[in-house]
Amino acid sequence: MIKKWNDQLEKIFETNTQDLTLIESQQSFELNADNTQLENLSYIHSSVTSTNRTNVFSQLCPFFEIGFLLEKQNKNYAPTQAFAFGQPIRLDQKAITLNLPQTSLFAVVKTPATSILKKMNFEFLNSRQKMNAFIIAISPQFSVLVATEMAEPWIKVRLEILQKTLMKISFE
Repeated sequence: MIKKWNDQLEKIFETNTQDLTLIESQQSFELNADNTQLENLSYIHSSVTSTNRTNVFSQLCPFFEIGFLLEKQNKNYAPTQAFAFGQPIRLDQKAITLNLPQTSLFAVVKTPATSILKKMNFEFLNSRQKMNAFIIAISPQFSVLVATEMAEPWIKVRLEILQKTLMKISFE
């Protein structure tokens, strides 16, 4: 019983350490403003296998404050990989499932970041309450969720480039 309690206590402290690291990263993180580099991802990764899908996703890290790679499990989605403010996020200790609307492939769906991050227990990442989240289905089994504070019209341009880039990569 003591071992079980000790393991739970360790998990709490490990999660808090990661959360503190992410909060510190938020203060120094700067988005990459060069959309050409985002476009070039499609040239680097023309076809994606399951082994390097996560590599493609991690390449989005400099272009958005927060990102989640979501995998469909039954009718819900669960994050399999994530980043925030340039840092990878460990998801092994968080049991997260999301009910997302069914959309056509590569359609961009806008949602308030506050509500979706709260459902995922990452609301502390949106401390200024200025982020918007965008979900893009990249295959029938996977979707990408990105969140940013970037304002109009720049976010519109960035999302169009992201959409075109993802369309050029085969995720099947």
